[in-house]
Amino acid sequence: MTDPAGALAARIERFEQAADPELIWDPAALSEAEQAMLACSGDRSDAATWRLIGMLHLARYRLDPRTTRDAAVAGAFFAAVAVVDPGRLPEKLRGSHLPPGESAGTWAGLVEEVFRHVDPGAYRHVGLLIHALVRRAMAEPVAEVSERLGEFLLQESVRSSDPSWAPGALGPLGAGLVRLYEAIGEREIIDDAVHMLLRAALGEPAYTPDLAAALALAAPGDEKLAAAYLAAAESGEQDRSWALLALVELTRSRAVASWADDDLLAFIRVGQCALDFWHERWAHPGVLAPYASGLIEWYVVTGDERSLEAGLEMLDALRVTPPTRTYATCRTRSSGCACSATAGCAATR
Repeated sequence: MTDPAGALAARIERFEQAADPELIWDPAALSEAEQAMLACSGDRSDAATWRLIGMLHLARYRLDPRTTRDAAVAGAFFAAVAVVDPGRLPEKLRGSHLPPGESAGTWAGLVEEVFRHVDPGAYRHVGLLIHALVRRAMAEPVAEVSERLGEFLLQESVRSSDPSWAPGALGPLGAGLVRLYEAIGEREIIDDAVHMLLRAALGEPAYTPDLAAALALAAPGDEKLAAAYLAAAESGEQDRSWALLALVELTRSRAVASWADDDLLAFIRVGQCALDFWHERWAHPGVLAPYASGLIEWYVVTGDERSLEAGLEMLDALRVTPPTRTYATCRTRSSGCACSATAGCAATR
């Protein structure tokens, strides 16, 4: 057991002996949970740490049953324990059913289950649990599961009030897609990897080398395209919008010149990233106008009416003075349209 987990274990043991609620409500307990998650090694021993964190939140809930969030967090960690090492579950939580075996599908399903009950932004260590589950799901990536997980995480990252957890989930997902592409060679997989890793790198620059590796496979020898992507990922906050605008203009010009669906899809995805990570208060018309047109073009290609609706709403937004941030007016954003980069539209998969 790691030292951070040991500190948390000692705290829980003292609480069980002294019944002193201050030991559980002490903010240091949550800090110890975070540090314990950061020290996890990625193997079966992680279940010991997950159990401790589940015990911490179960104790918080029992001290104050109004804290239903803590009950949900405890359940999330215990569910992860049940997959890796069910023998570590508290005895009262052990059921008669056999726990699911470890597989990409099991881990992806657990990610979805955690989101149904817990906001990853509630506690830092919940976000770290999501990261751990995604890494396990992508350890031996499966195409169908990877696609399902990618659609789900993109959807949740857009909807989340605090998406700070997202880079740590999208980064491992993108890296797993790179390995999957190397194994089976399907073009759309590496395109998906670039999309995931761009969003991850825009949120956390540490994923920029992974983005560069994906671009080398997606567009070998295309130094201009790779440089534009990496400039956006590496730019400081003040310069990011203009680096994104340059990337939008380049991918748009490629799409116009080639008339290829893949290039159009790449441009739409870049346009979505530009709007989501734009630094200035109002998105530049140079992003909004071509992106809206791209969505309408995607409707022509696919017949996806949500792309048409989103594109028309953006064009309407451009006629408003002063400019309105596009997604303040997009009625379909929360339901999975193309402009929300979720699973609802093929344009953003």
